[in-house]
Amino acid sequence: MVFSGTFSLQCADKTAEQPFSLAFSLPVDSKNTFYQLKPDADCSEQGSITTKERKIAALPILRLFAGVIFALSGLVLLLTAFLIARRPTAEEVQALFLSRLLRKYGSRLVFTEAALPLPDDAVSVTSLESLLLLGEERRQPVLCRPDKTGLPADGLFTVQDGSQCFFYRTEAR
Repeated sequence: MVFSGTFSLQCADKTAEQPFSLAFSLPVDSKNTFYQLKPDADCSEQGSITTKERKIAALPILRLFAGVIFALSGLVLLLTAFLIARRPTAEEVQALFLSRLLRKYGSRLVFTEAALPLPDDAVSVTSLESLLLLGEERRQPVLCRPDKTGLPADGLFTVQDGSQCFFYRTEAR
């Protein structure tokens, strides 16, 4: 079996044509109807068509002007952000911390209207997670009293189980 023909390569305004031919031998085997064709040797043709052209064109003044305007407006925005931005006060930091706690654990808290009494023998825990685990273990709710903004007043959370009281108070950050 012989495969033959020509291939064409076109690049811009130049073309190249080259003939090709490849012969295969088919085995005479009446048992199999499928054949696998393996060429006897690798054949490859290499060549190239190259064209080098250099054009020098001036940048359009409108594009240059638009780029400068965008760069200056970005610089003005950065300077404005640095000059206007300020560090939050201690109260704002505390409110942000409490709102993060409420977002994370709010579904596991019970809000009360009355102030929470804190006995003298109350046990302080190191984290709100520990207090929540204690509440689950003792099957008691974690209580807190909201202030006017809806955040826990004084950052105080308690669990009361009979005569024992456990609490967690957030530190001023």
